[in-house]
Amino acid sequence: MKNITLLSVLLASIGIAHAVPTAINYQGRLTDGDGNPASGSKLFSLSLYDAATAGNELYTETIGSIAVDENGIYNFQFGANGTSTVAEAETLAVTDGSSTVYTATPSTTPIAGTLSVSDGTYSWNEVDGNPGELATATTQLGNGFVIGYAVTNGGEGYTIAPVVTINGDGIGATATAEVTNGVVTAINVGDVGSGYTNATVSIAEPPAPFVVDYSAGELTFTYEAAPSAGVQITASYDANDTSIVGALSAADAHWLELSIDGDIQSPRERILSVPFAQVAGSVVSEDYQSKIDKLTGEIAHLIPRSISKPVLIEIDRIREIPVNSRFETTITLQTYVRTFILQHNGGNNTFNLVFNYHDGSSETVISDSDVDYSEPVPDPNRNTWDWDIKVWGENPHPEKLISSVVTDGLRPSDGFRFNITSVTLEAVESHVLLFEFGETLSSGEWVVGYEDDDLHSKNEYGDIFLRLEDNNGITIVRDLKQGSRFHLDSNTYVKDVAITASLAENPNVEKNSDPKIKSVSFYKVK
Repeated sequence: MKNITLLSVLLASIGIAHAVPTAINYQGRLTDGDGNPASGSKLFSLSLYDAATAGNELYTETIGSIAVDENGIYNFQFGANGTSTVAEAETLAVTDGSSTVYTATPSTTPIAGTLSVSDGTYSWNEVDGNPGELATATTQLGNGFVIGYAVTNGGEGYTIAPVVTINGDGIGATATAEVTNGVVTAINVGDVGSGYTNATVSIAEPPAPFVVDYSAGELTFTYEAAPSAGVQITASYDANDTSIVGALSAADAHWLELSIDGDIQSPRERILSVPFAQVAGSVVSEDYQSKIDKLTGEIAHLIPRSISKPVLIEIDRIREIPVNSRFETTITLQTYVRTFILQHNGGNNTFNLVFNYHDGSSETVISDSDVDYSEPVPDPNRNTWDWDIKVWGENPHPEKLISSVVTDGLRPSDGFRFNITSVTLEAVESHVLLFEFGETLSSGEWVVGYEDDDLHSKNEYGDIFLRLEDNNGITIVRDLKQGSRFHLDSNTYVKDVAITASLAENPNVEKNSDPKIKSVSFYKVK
C-alpha cells in the first residue's frame, strides 16, 4: 500500500484561544501497488523523528482503526494521546544558610537514568551517583590471627586515609590505610588480634561535601557543612508526556513516519515546526511567525508544559481628577506624568494648565493658544452654547517628579466664565508591579505570554511590558510584550517579573474599567 498525503499535519483550529490545540489534522489517500484506491478499515500509528532517516524518536502514537473510503481518502487527528520525551528543568530547593539537609520531589516523574542535580558547585547524576567510590579489601588469616590484607578495589575520591574496621569472630585486630592520588593503595596490619576463624574488613566511604539520595521519587540533599543562603539546587531530566507539544519544541526539524496495518510508509514526511501550527513542506514568513508567537503567548497559561504563575494586576494608569472650577485650583501630587487631558465645557474663555515640579521648576503645558475649539452645541434650555472640549498633550519633562498641578481659568472679555471639568493624567510608571516568579528557565528560546481580561479589546491601552530580574535585582531581559521571543544562553533563575502598562498614543483616550492580568507564563519553543 502506498500513502499519498493530501493535507498533512495542519492545526485543527488555529483560532482556538481557550483550549490547548494539540489535536492535529492528518488527511491522505491510500492506494495499492497498482495505484488503485484502497478502502476499508485500517490500523494507523505514527512516530515523529528529528531526522529524515534513523535519528531520535520524539513522539509516538497509536491511532487505531480508521475508515478509508472508496476513493482511498481517510483522515484522523493526532497529538494528544501519544508518548513524547520532553526536557525538564526546575529549582528544587534554595538553601537558607543554616540547614545541611534538604528534600524535594520533582514536579514530573523523570525517565530512569536522566536525572541530574547541581547547586552550581557540586553535581550529581543518576547514572554515576555520588562522587567518589568506596574501596574494598579482603583479609588473610593464620592461626586465628589477621596477618594481612589485599585491596580488591582502591576506590576513588579519598583525600585522607579512611578508617579501617575489622569484623569477625575474634578480637583486637586493627589496620590502617594508605592513600595515593585519591585511591586506597594498601591496608597495613596494626594489631593481628586473636581467635579469628573468619574476618572481613570495612573501609570508610570517601568524604562527600554534597550527597544525593534518590529513593521512591524523593530527593534528599545532604551537605557536609551548611552552604550560604540563596544557593539554588536545580534538577534537569527527561520526562514522558502524552502531548506532542513537548516533542515539537525538542528539535529544530521534524519528520513524520506513518504506519498502516504495520506497513511503514516511506519516505518520512518533513514538517516545519511552528508552535501549534505544523505545515507540511512550506515556509513560514516572519510576519506569520510573529502572529503565531502572539497566539502562543495568549494561550500559554493553558499549555501543560508552560511555566506559569498566577497573579492579579489591576492596571489603573489613568488618574482622572475632577476639577469643576472656574478659578485657580491647585492639585497636590507626587508622581511622574507622561501625558494629560484637560476637559472643559467652555467656549472662548482662556485658561492655563501648569505643572510644578519637585525640583522647584514649573512648566505651562496648556495655554489658550493650544486650544482647538470644537463646534458649539446649542442648549435649548438656556441662551448659551455648550462645548465638550478636550486638550491632549505630553509632559515636556516626564523624568521630573510633579508635586502639584495648577488649573487657572481666566475671565474672558465678556465676563462669562466656563468650567474646567477634569484633568486626566497618565503616569509614566505609576503601576509598575513587581511580583515574585521564583522559577528557573532552562537555556534555549522562550515565548512569554500573559492572561488578560479583555485587555486586547480596550483601545485605550497600548502595550504591556514585562521585565525579568534575577536574584540580585539585575535585569535579565526587558521590553517583553505578548508573544515576545527571547533566548537564554544558560539555565537562568527568574526571581521577579516587573509589569508595566503603556497607554496608546491616542488623543481621544477615555478612562474605562481597569483591565486585569491573571497570570504570566513562559513556553519553551526550542
